[in-house]
Amino acid sequence: MENSKIIAMASDVNYLEQLETAIKSIFYHNRNTKIYIINSDIPQEWFNHIRRNLYLTNNSIFDKKLMKAYLIA
Repeated sequence: MENSKIIAMASDVNYLEQLETAIKSIFYHNRNTKIYIINSDIPQEWFNHIRRNLYLTNNSIFDKKLMKAYLIA
């Protein structure tokens, strides 16, 4: 069995197109991969859309919310 990979990415709702492209590329070229998306404003519906496309793979995506106060430097 191939080793599993864990990836953490951070984004916001303004970069969903770029985030989705990166995720699709990672999942196309890898199996047994878990991606954690750190964000404060990406809607749950977007994650559900991505998950529907993963049903035939052994990949996972997770929504990890942070309050905006923690993201402002």
